[in-house]
Amino acid sequence: MLWSYGLIFVVPISVLCGAYLGGGWTFLTLAFVFGALPLADEIVGVDTRNLTKAEEKERLENPGYDLLVRAWTPVFVSLVAWGLWFVTTGPLSALEILGVCLSLGVCGGFGIVVAHELMHRRSATDRALAEIMMSSVSYPHFCVEHVYGHHRKVATREDGASSRLGEHLYAFLPRTLWMSFHSFWEIESTIVNRKKLRFGSLHDRRVRYGLNLVVAYAVIGLLGGWAAVAAMAMVGVVAALVLETINYLEHYGLERGQAQSGRYEHVRPHHSWNSAHRLSSYFMFGLVRHSDHHYLSSRRYPVLRHHVDAPQLPFSYG
Repeated sequence: MLWSYGLIFVVPISVLCGAYLGGGWTFLTLAFVFGALPLADEIVGVDTRNLTKAEEKERLENPGYDLLVRAWTPVFVSLVAWGLWFVTTGPLSALEILGVCLSLGVCGGFGIVVAHELMHRRSATDRALAEIMMSSVSYPHFCVEHVYGHHRKVATREDGASSRLGEHLYAFLPRTLWMSFHSFWEIESTIVNRKKLRFGSLHDRRVRYGLNLVVAYAVIGLLGGWAAVAAMAMVGVVAALVLETINYLEHYGLERGQAQSGRYEHVRPHHSWNSAHRLSSYFMFGLVRHSDHHYLSSRRYPVLRHHVDAPQLPFSYG
């Protein structure tokens, strides 16, 4: 049901509630996302049913879904602005500041899920909203690398976002952070050269994304000082680590076959980990059906399909 996708807005509400309750309550979002939500997932159970063609058409034509997705960007950007003001002007303890910043970062991880849906669309407006959202967590290059790099190279050694069999999370994180940025730079350099864009053009996303971050941090610094700059950076670091940890789970140990010519087999559902947990699916707009997302990346989130032949995560994302 459409209303179920509105559950994601419980996450920013938990940030606000925790901040105003103060003390240990500032960690409320973390307790909810990594404690209450996975526990509730086990109680609610899984959903393996796929929609009929008629149901898919009805869901995609419902304007309420797009409204929910597009509303996230202004909500989160406003929340970050409020959070930076809150931690730099209020008489908060170091523990409370840490709790608010970590909660904002985890909330930003959910925001990346939304931006992920928008960056796959053709609409310039939707892609702009994705860029704004990703810039608000200091990770805008994901918009390019994910669509043009990760989806092409997934489940291969060439993909920084695909974790390898036996690779520890803390070995994966530095590798994926570097390889993903390097991949973005190479992809955008190729696009710029092909389009013959002039030096410094704002159509060059290497330039535009860099300027976005410089201007954002400069304004934040002028209004809130170094404390606000540090808080903004912490929010971005936490959101990026949440994203990449999810990537670690979604692709761990899975590799596509490679012919002697060097060509890889086509991406199939069994090249990504899937999850059928119903409640997490609501909170993540259906993206937990990640196998289908990679199998057919043009398929919109609310109509992603469950594949029984895909490897299944034993527990929910949280």
